[in-house]
Amino acid sequence: MSTPLTIRTRRSVAQLALSLLIAACTLLSLPPAAHAQKSPNAIIRVKAGDEFRYVYRLETDETLTQPDKSDAPATSTKSIQEVQVHFKVASDAISGTVVDATFETFRVWIDMRDRMLMIDVSGPTPPESDPAALQMYTRFRPLVGITARLNVSVAGEITQVTIPESIKGEPAWPVFRRYLDKDLFRTVFGPVFTLKSDGPLLNIGEPWYYRVHAYARAAECGVWETRTLQGVVGGVASINGVTRATGKPEDFQGKAIAFLDIDAKSAYAWNVERARLIKHTKNDTIRTRFTRDTAVMHSDLIGASTLTLKEDDVATTPASLPKTTPSAPQNPPAPSAPTTPDPPATQPPAQPAATPPAQPKP
Repeated sequence: MSTPLTIRTRRSVAQLALSLLIAACTLLSLPPAAHAQKSPNAIIRVKAGDEFRYVYRLETDETLTQPDKSDAPATSTKSIQEVQVHFKVASDAISGTVVDATFETFRVWIDMRDRMLMIDVSGPTPPESDPAALQMYTRFRPLVGITARLNVSVAGEITQVTIPESIKGEPAWPVFRRYLDKDLFRTVFGPVFTLKSDGPLLNIGEPWYYRVHAYARAAECGVWETRTLQGVVGGVASINGVTRATGKPEDFQGKAIAFLDIDAKSAYAWNVERARLIKHTKNDTIRTRFTRDTAVMHSDLIGASTLTLKEDDVATTPASLPKTTPSAPQNPPAPSAPTTPDPPATQPPAQPAATPPAQPKP
């Protein structure tokens, strides 16, 4: 009775060997992506000499009311700003890169009640017969040609923004500040360099937090944006961002301006293969309270912005810098600011209204 058992055992070994051979051949025939699913990064890859351009367009509609005077009429002002920024990598190293960001063009549309006044600040000087356009052109002209030198870490974080100090004394500095202040520059143009600096993108639907700044009435407020990966299709990662923050009554006492509510939604398109931000769209509503003379005013600022890569200005296969995983996550802010929740919650951390910094006098 031992013979049948021996026969079955040999047959099983032969079948096992055949199965292993088939499996090995199948594995070798699979494309590289099928062997291991590696999570993509959202950190730019550049080398010294690389150049690329982005166009940022912001449309705003601000409504002012006086809550203490129900009969006071509400006033509304609409405006559009559009800038084109040329980025050039001045140097690169294992530890990071130096990038020069030059503001090449600046166009502004302002609601003048009787007309929408458009000024191309990078164009020719308006005629003296149009004093309103000439005044705005002269006011905004100093931004054109300004270069901000950026220090960018290996993880894509903008760690320093250096600008000519003289620009801060310009009458239009409250407008320029959106593009030249370090925190606000990181909020507007930071996505060019990274969407998540402390490692690969997480699984679909799994959130991470990123510090950004809201800007209204010449004041800024630091808040958290909750970002989630929606999917990767055709080498392009789709990422959504949500920010919701509400101020507390005690934050308003004795303040010239306070942030009441901030509600924002973003959508990012990041080309994983080329390591480039393709487009960032954002819609937000920022409510603030401030005093004008002795009157208490409420501002409802509705904004819609886009940051778009100019495709004709970027190489199709950018070179890769050596990358290392940062020793500590880049997401947490400086120690003086609130920290990310530990463990992370499904909702963003509580975001109290921040006291705006003292504004420089023109």
